[in-house]
Parts: sequence; structure tokens; C-alpha cells
Amino acid sequence: MNWQNILSIAKYMKSAGTFNWRPVRGAKRLSAHSYGIAIDIAVQISDYWLWEFKGKKETDKIGYKNRIPMGIVEIFEKYGFVWGGRWYHFDTMHFEYRPEIINYFKK
Repeated sequence: MNWQNILSIAKYMKSAGTFNWRPVRGAKRLSAHSYGIAIDIAVQISDYWLWEFKGKKETDKIGYKNRIPMGIVEIFEKYGFVWGGRWYHFDTMHFEYRPEIINYFKK
């Protein structure tokens, strides 16, 4: 990767947080952030289904939106992270270190 490529993705690499002991929004279980295995990046240019579709419930049909470059996603996934942008209820800023899930699906 050359310096121009690095500089072009720099705006996406600002961490919005990692460890945060809290439940998943609207749930009674702890967030992956509570275990220190999740990171959120580039909140200002990320997309989250509850922000995009205010008032919708998890059972409602929703669209999809993403502004995180796939090159960044591919790097995280290469090293064992699951990307929240692949979820139906998308959270494009969210990456979780879950190598056991990645390895399971590589079989």
C-alpha cells in the first residue's frame, strides 16, 4: 500500500470507541464492546440502521446504506473481524474480533 492509499483511508480510521461496559441498544445482553472485542470507527461517515430508519423496529423491512470503503472492511476481515455492515440491521462503523466465526465459514 502506498502513501496516497494510506492517506485516502485515514479519515475512516478514527476510533469512536472500543471498551464500553453497556448492553446492546434495546436488548438485555451485553454489547461486544463490554468484552473489549469491538471497535467503532468513523462515526461521522458511518451508517446505522436506527439512524437511517428512525421509528423502525427490528422486524420491519429496511433498506441498506454504507459509506465505509470495502478495502477497509477486507483488511479487518483478513485479521478475524466481523463487520457490522454485513448485518441486515447494519452498523457500518462496527467491527468485532471474532476469528472463530470467520474460521467457521472458511471451512
